[in-house]
Amino acid sequence: MDDFSSHIGIIGGGIAGFTLGCTLKKYGINTVIFEKESMASESGAGISISPNGVIPLEHLDLMDHLKSNSYKSQKGILKYKSELLLEMPSPVYSMNRRDL
Repeated sequence: MDDFSSHIGIIGGGIAGFTLGCTLKKYGINTVIFEKESMASESGAGISISPNGVIPLEHLDLMDHLKSNSYKSQKGILKYKSELLLEMPSPVYSMNRRDL
């Protein structure tokens, strides 16, 4: 019997599918990601990655890619209308999701 355990198909090329594919690749497992869309959509494509979100990207060896494809702000600010809701003194990376 053939062993197909090192060939994995991933359904969906969103953030979760992409992360799973990168994780499996790091462990030498061949993957194919199946995505129904032929191109990334422009709508809803902005993403900001806070310090906690950077940790998994570091483990996947994706920090060089993140740094070269994003804007790094020195702090994150969350406002509603003109009211300051939250200020994070840590760096936040902002980018187009399809560039991730």
